[in-house]
Amino acid sequence: MAVTTAAPPSTAHRHHIAVIPCRWGASRFPGKPLAQLGDKPLLWHVHQRCLEAERLDGVVVATDDERIEEVCHRLGAVRWDAVTDSASGLSWPDRSQRYGHQSA
Repeated sequence: MAVTTAAPPSTAHRHHIAVIPCRWGASRFPGKPLAQLGDKPLLWHVHQRCLEAERLDGVVVATDDERIEEVCHRLGAVRWDAVTDSASGLSWPDRSQRYGHQSA
């Protein structure tokens, strides 16, 4: 049996994106994504760290909250509409996979 280290052709053109799940209604810290850290919201800092990652091809913010959406637009962050998924029962990893397929 031959052993190879080459990646299969199906993985050659994959794109890797970070999906930042961003909820307003956390029980311990409601509004956490928009809490100010220095002069920017926490969401901005997380988004910036993802942009600095060398192996990521993109970053999106998944939210169903209009306040977070407005800040994303103002800061220039990409946002996918998760409103239709919020009642679907899908976990965040499942939603992330769905978003990844949509971006391909």
